Amino acid sequence: MSVKLLKVSLGASLVALVGVSWYAFTKEDARGENRSDIASEVSVKTSDLGAKAKEGDTTAFAALKARAEAGDAESQRYLGDCHFAGKGVSQSYEEAVKWYRKAAEQGNAESQLSLGACYFAGKGVSQSYEEAVKWLRKAAEQGNAKSQCYLGNRYYAGEGVSQSYEEAVKWFRKAAEQGVAAAQCWMGKLYFFGEGVPQSDSEAAAWYRKAAEQGDADAQYQLGFVYYFGRGVPQSYSESAAWCRKAAEQGEAHAQTWLGILYYRGEGVPQSYSEAAAWCRKAAEQGEANAQNQLGALCYLGQGVPQSYSEAISWFRKAAEQGNAESQRSLGDCYFAGKGVSQSYEEAVKWYRKAAEQGDVLASKRLSSCPCETAHLLNVAYEASYNELVKSQQNKEKYLYRLGKVNTALQAWANLNNHLSNCSSCGLEYKSAQMQYLYQTKSQLDAMHTYLENAVSRGLNGDNDSEDALIKIFEALDGMTKPFRNLFSQE
Repeated sequence: MSVKLLKVSLGASLVALVGVSWYAFTKEDARGENRSDIASEVSVKTSDLGAKAKEGDTTAFAALKARAEAGDAESQRYLGDCHFAGKGVSQSYEEAVKWYRKAAEQGNAESQLSLGACYFAGKGVSQSYEEAVKWLRKAAEQGNAKSQCYLGNRYYAGEGVSQSYEEAVKWFRKAAEQGVAAAQCWMGKLYFFGEGVPQSDSEAAAWYRKAAEQGDADAQYQLGFVYYFGRGVPQSYSESAAWCRKAAEQGEAHAQTWLGILYYRGEGVPQSYSEAAAWCRKAAEQGEANAQNQLGALCYLGQGVPQSYSEAISWFRKAAEQGNAESQRSLGDCYFAGKGVSQSYEEAVKWYRKAAEQGDVLASKRLSSCPCETAHLLNVAYEASYNELVKSQQNKEKYLYRLGKVNTALQAWANLNNHLSNCSSCGLEYKSAQMQYLYQTKSQLDAMHTYLENAVSRGLNGDNDSEDALIKIFEALDGMTKPFRNLFSQE
């Protein structure tokens, strides 16, 4: 994986965190804690009632409900949690919202957080970022650290508020200073990228460490990343591997991918293709595109896993469909050469083009060497030239310009010929009818190509070649190239 890809995966982890569904209180919250533990701050009696109610104790649930109906905000909050999770009662988001709202309107910060989360996710209420921010702000302004962290998320993403890195920093810092690990990790990212604060590698590393030492998997991965490149800390492959392993063992997919790459390279760990494949597979099965690309390459080469073109294709396709440019190019290579799939220039061009549009230089080179793409360019150029000839036979300058376009397309054909002559590893079957036609016409093509260049040059320099002569050149070229264009045409 290149440095560029690492930056992409780092940025991707930012995007993923922004969009995290933090409404599910039975799942991990910003600190990686289970939201069902929120009752720990309630009085012992209410906590005991809630715990028993969740275990199905009908007497306890009745007592909790009676207290809630009497207006006790903590009991209302706890009752809302029971309904949200379906613990001790039938699951109902609507009932959960009802009790959260009663407690939130009394100023209960945890219920304001929960109600904001329900609005964010559209659970039990119509989805509304604006309402979510309204209730999160009420809790955050009371000092609720989790709400401060989530409000920072909303400002970072511009959801329900105008996007503002500065406001995001303000709220993340409040939560981070209260020890919320996710907020500390966010502060690291903001300093790393210089968003809302002056860029500082040392500040980024310091905040990552605070969160990583609390066990935050994302922060452990980010700390491993900065150790690998020596950003704000002394460069160390072994420290990079150690922190990535901590995150990887918690299931953090990016860390699993990176640990696999470290094993592949033997950096900070003993070199091992099998370990590389094992860690990349863990991440790939979670849908991590870079891991799917790496695993595809290992399967293609048979490194650490049995060699299998079909399995390589499967993983390349998964990553390519997520927009991974390397896998798009690799999938194009497989179609071009017929490795693991039926040979298809059209499919090769399709995937090369996707990768090239993302700036993949190798894909752009492959694209220019593909017969199908060359035929397409020729067809486009000939059609444009013929249409121009029909519409404006008297406009010699415009017609010569169009012939120049044909000439450019022919250069692509000439380049293709040279590529095929000099490249024995492109995987093409040279004995096919298409390839035979290329070689049979190569000498004619070269001669006609040179003649056309001279004719266009003379015409543009004011020589009085008759229009009939130019038309004959065009018709000769058209006739000679049409079989090739038809054989490979994408149309």
